[in-house]
Amino acid sequence: MNILPVSYPKIFNNSSVQHRKKSNEISFGIKISANNIVPENNILSNCRVPFIDFVEYSANKHNKKLKVPAANYLTDVGVIATMLEPLGVSFDRAYCEPNAIKSGKTVADKVLRSGTLIIPDRIRATLYNKNIYNMEILFNHILPEFEKHGYEIAYVEKSLDYALMKGYTPSQKDIEHGYMLCPDIDIRLNRKYVENIESIPQKYKYSLGEPQESGYEDIQIRFIKSDGNSHPMALRELIILSGPEYAKAKHDESENIYSYTRQFKKLNILNSKNKDETIELLKQYIKNITDIFSYEITQKLYGNAMSFDRVGIKGGKSITISERDEKDLTENYNNIEKITRLYYKGLLESASNSEEYKIYSRHKDADLDRLGNIRSGLTKAIKFYKQQNNE
Repeated sequence: MNILPVSYPKIFNNSSVQHRKKSNEISFGIKISANNIVPENNILSNCRVPFIDFVEYSANKHNKKLKVPAANYLTDVGVIATMLEPLGVSFDRAYCEPNAIKSGKTVADKVLRSGTLIIPDRIRATLYNKNIYNMEILFNHILPEFEKHGYEIAYVEKSLDYALMKGYTPSQKDIEHGYMLCPDIDIRLNRKYVENIESIPQKYKYSLGEPQESGYEDIQIRFIKSDGNSHPMALRELIILSGPEYAKAKHDESENIYSYTRQFKKLNILNSKNKDETIELLKQYIKNITDIFSYEITQKLYGNAMSFDRVGIKGGKSITISERDEKDLTENYNNIEKITRLYYKGLLESASNSEEYKIYSRHKDADLDRLGNIRSGLTKAIKFYKQQNNE
């Protein structure tokens, strides 16, 4: 099997697009029938770990070529931030430099999640804007400055479902192609605080979205950069946050909570096409857990950070985890494990041959190990934020 290294898609100019060809798509998951769990492809299943190791190795090796363009990007962002400092814009190069290029591990993880080898936004930076809700600053000052430095918002291929969800109306040609080309800018802010919405150009009006369930808010943009070479470089990703306090909250939440809650989606049992009451009940218990962390911790965490960056208010809402919350978490963890064990017990008893039995057994062990890791990590998160709240 000849597998090419992860590389750039072809990107031309402001009106051009990043095409994700079907031939480049790879499924690393497990396709599960209504009553059985079977590998989608035995060869792919057997080489899954070595292949992902190869993706990580290839990405790390290719990252050496990105050092100069990444450094140049950070320099440009720094210059732009200095120009716009009177408007509340700032930049911390020391914060951005360690992660200016996506690591091989990050690329490999994204390949697994997306099912495609094309990961174009390998270069990234974070810009602070204390007036993040002011659309006039974004569209009349920040974006024009980036344009002066040769950066244009990329247009990328999006599924028709995504386009319809955002408010776009696909043309007949889009429907025939099965995708729509959309500007790659996502404004994930609380709409009730957004100012000067009329400053958003018509072509970007559907870019205004909502915060994540965790309460996390940001603006994400991917730029095309024309560097004068015959082979265009990767897209540049720009994340806009309200300030350094928000960046710290994001780091802590990602490391202590999201890195574990995201693992629920990787459970084999949840990838089953069997949508019986067992699976739906399991999803509800998982939702109960994520809701507790969202309502009691992360929404307050991000709200406090936003207030501090924007107007200097320290403290804000107290992050408290009650004994009732901890008891509810324990009950939900226990119920999830119980359902998982019973589910696989039924599959193992119904296995028609030894190979099928081995597959079920392997998936059971993997899911139980993952659930144990999630529970342990989130238990530590509770202790972390309790300690933070008492300091």
